[in-house]
Amino acid sequence: MINQSAPGARVALSAILGLTLVGTPGVAAAQNTRLAPLYGSRAMSYGFRPDPHEVTVRAGGPANVEGRSLPEACRGHITEAATYEVRWTAGGVSPLIFRTASDADTTLLVNGPDGRLVCDDDSGPGLAAEVVFETPTSGVYDVWVGRLAEGTAAATLSVSELRSSADEDEWDDEAWEEEEDEPTPQPSNISIKACNDSGMPAVVAVSYVPEGQTRFATRGWFAIASGACSTLATTMNRSFYLYGVTTDGSNREWSGDIGTCVRYPDAFFEYVPTGNTCLPGQVVRQFHTHAATAFGETVWRMP
Repeated sequence: MINQSAPGARVALSAILGLTLVGTPGVAAAQNTRLAPLYGSRAMSYGFRPDPHEVTVRAGGPANVEGRSLPEACRGHITEAATYEVRWTAGGVSPLIFRTASDADTTLLVNGPDGRLVCDDDSGPGLAAEVVFETPTSGVYDVWVGRLAEGTAAATLSVSELRSSADEDEWDDEAWEEEEDEPTPQPSNISIKACNDSGMPAVVAVSYVPEGQTRFATRGWFAIASGACSTLATTMNRSFYLYGVTTDGSNREWSGDIGTCVRYPDAFFEYVPTGNTCLPGQVVRQFHTHAATAFGETVWRMP
């Protein structure tokens, strides 16, 4: 059944598992503790439709959480990054329910907005896991879908306010459509855009965590004419890094203090190498550090 740890479990989880946190890019970069959820993030609120909201995921991972000073129900193998993230806005009296469905024996670990780690193994039908928040509060719910055995397996994570499928009969969809407007779609990622205001043509490179990944990658070169803008990448990770240089012979740079490996002169996409050495053919350039405050478009202006 469901067990809860003391508040602060979100911070303690990585330490207990002895996991290595993803580092920011560069030759001498610091660690980054804000890993992007592997299968995305969604803003949801009371009365959301359709219910349930379902996501296809892989259950399990390399880290075995059992026997690591966590509640007994915290069992199985998980990934370092969360499987999924729900940004919840409360507003009613219904519970918030996380469930798994899989041919494998799955587990659930959920960090709620108060920092409590809630775990379950077999509360759902068969080998499924289920975690119920009876009075959910607004905030971020980080979800790990684990597997009791080693390795990974196909699974479905569902988020619901219904205790069973029979509850769906209580909804009058036609009345709902007449009385309630559909919620305005909220951005589900960060879109990185660069705008060249310098009066000179330039190329730009970006270092970021691609969606669905946990490692930083660097992509270049994006040619941006004077007065133009270009969308460079999308990410779930709030931290990213940017570098620009003119192409008219003036050699003007837009640089910062994070050393990152790039490749000239052609377009490239490469994962940031580990250690302190660039790969053959790469050189170090100093990138600007950026941190988005919210999901949606973020713009870097190059004066």
